[in-house]
Amino acid sequence: MRVCAYGREPLDVKLMVLLMLKKGLYFVLATLLGAMVAGGIYFLAHIWGVEAGYETTSTYYVEYGTDPQTGNKYTYINDVTWDTTWLKSDFFLDEILRIAGEEAGAAAVQLPDRERLKGYLSAQLPSDLRMPTTTVNTPDPKLTMVLARAVEQTMVSFGAGDMNKEIDAIRVVTAAEEAKQAQLDNRTWSAVILGAILGGFFAVVCWLIYYFLDDSVYVPGTFERRYGIPMLGTRESVYTVVNFKHLFAGKQKVALLGADGDANMQEVAECLKNRLETGDWEMVPMPGLEQCPEVVEALRECDGLLYCVSAGAHDGKRLEEQLSLLDKQDVSVTAALLICEDEVLQKMYHFPGYGGKRA
Repeated sequence: MRVCAYGREPLDVKLMVLLMLKKGLYFVLATLLGAMVAGGIYFLAHIWGVEAGYETTSTYYVEYGTDPQTGNKYTYINDVTWDTTWLKSDFFLDEILRIAGEEAGAAAVQLPDRERLKGYLSAQLPSDLRMPTTTVNTPDPKLTMVLARAVEQTMVSFGAGDMNKEIDAIRVVTAAEEAKQAQLDNRTWSAVILGAILGGFFAVVCWLIYYFLDDSVYVPGTFERRYGIPMLGTRESVYTVVNFKHLFAGKQKVALLGADGDANMQEVAECLKNRLETGDWEMVPMPGLEQCPEVVEALRECDGLLYCVSAGAHDGKRLEEQLSLLDKQDVSVTAALLICEDEVLQKMYHFPGYGGKRA
């Protein structure tokens, strides 16, 4: 019984790379698609229809209190503490709305509710623990300035109060002067680049999975390693004729059997006769096994059998089944021939030993 080595033959790196290069357009399209999808989603979600608003920033100097147990200044206060724990606490928000309410009428602006106010405010601690900053960003420049002044007063009163032991005093170093149109943090190009990388990577991974699951025969060597049957080569290979004359020496009636029932065996027979030029072999095209299983009886009457395999046909399992059937029927396969081959792929794979000069 013939043993198939599919999945156990060595990895043909050259063939894998060449097949990947042939699909280069798909990788390019996948990369472009990934770039467009990622960039488009980011643009629609973060840029399209989003108003930058008007913002202004204030800078403060903080005199921290002293820890009575260690005698050291408090230094654990960070970005999160200023932005979330304090600036957006109920105390801060209520105080900001109270102070801003005194100026809102004169400035002819409407104050937001507490939840919307949280979205307008932010605090940062850029580098020095003693110098936090607050930023106010709203759709209205007048409202921005009203809230900015209220935030400054609230910060100062927060430092002067007794509600915390960590801070002794806060004073304004740089007061808000003008509400300027803010610039959106536009990272569309970063999203495009990331999408392109992910799209290309996904395409390569999918192609590798496809490649390792593909049981096609693309080059003669694959068939020989997998099924242990001599392969003449391709119809245009420089070695096909000499291999045929050796392997079919002494045989008069040669059957041509196509693994794919739709393959034109008559055309293959004529091509071989033209290339052989000499010899008295009788080429007998046979119908496919799938269309006419009874053809095995005619095959036994022939001296030799040339099994014709279509390149890249994704029919590895079909080949296994047909070769197994021929074994069970005591029909010996003399050699195989690769047909319907990709000439460009064959030349690149076998260069310079493909289709060489003939005497």
